[in-house]
Amino acid sequence: MKLSLTFDIEMCTNFPYWSDVWDHRKGAIDEQTRRHIEQLADLALELGVRFQWFVLGAAVQADDIAYLRRLVGEGHAVGNHTYHHVNVKAQRFEDLQIVYNQDPLKLRGAATPLDVIADEISATSDLLEHHLGTRPRGFRTPGGFGNGLQDAPAVQGLLQQHGFAYCSGHYDCELPTERPFDWSELERGVGESVRALQPYRYPNGLPEIPMMGISDIHAYRVRDLDRGEFTRLLEHGIHVAAQEDLTFSVLLHPQVQACRDPHGGMVRRLVEKALSLGGEVVTNDQIAAAVG
Repeated sequence: MKLSLTFDIEMCTNFPYWSDVWDHRKGAIDEQTRRHIEQLADLALELGVRFQWFVLGAAVQADDIAYLRRLVGEGHAVGNHTYHHVNVKAQRFEDLQIVYNQDPLKLRGAATPLDVIADEISATSDLLEHHLGTRPRGFRTPGGFGNGLQDAPAVQGLLQQHGFAYCSGHYDCELPTERPFDWSELERGVGESVRALQPYRYPNGLPEIPMMGISDIHAYRVRDLDRGEFTRLLEHGIHVAAQEDLTFSVLLHPQVQACRDPHGGMVRRLVEKALSLGGEVVTNDQIAAAVG
């Protein structure tokens, strides 16, 4: 089995609670989150593994990006997450991201929302190359979609034009919503997500590496799980992947983990569990290379 722990580096406000103020400052990475990313890099070095990161272009233009340079220097995979965390399926300008509603001049005379999305993707890849010395191989859509990009062939084509080796935009995990939870149903939902969302190709040939199981936002904000409960569900996903020789690509956010798992204990436990079951800890970039 292959375990990929993926981290979206994006906004800090409004995380991890619904009640926090959401000011849409995507890419405003605070010191606590930067420190946590450094801790995760320390952990990866200790355990001899690498993680997958997806970064907003806005975050790359911050004053302090030493933590990002470290990730690249130590062999982690860094992918493109757009510049402002835009909705890549937007059909109207007002559905792209609130920053464009607040400042329409940012649209720069774009004819269609797809033009804006293309500019966001291109700018982010250029910034990663210029400031970090790496050209991203992977792209993650802001937000996950229950059907991935199946209904967005233009976006599939755009990603191919920009040379991406894969997209990660498919997320679907059906779980009970009300406490007390039936744990067998929770585990069944995570297992079904892992089995159903294995890497595949879109009709145009673009590989998709879905986000499997349950994300930290889904666990903490939507289901109100505690860290132990969340860890238990991810460990179940690892067991399913190990038993059936599957890939398990997990979606996490450092700004959420910094609040709920400040010392990285859960990440350590997941890595050690996968290795103890004979699995590999890889990046999405490596999974895409194996897809061919």
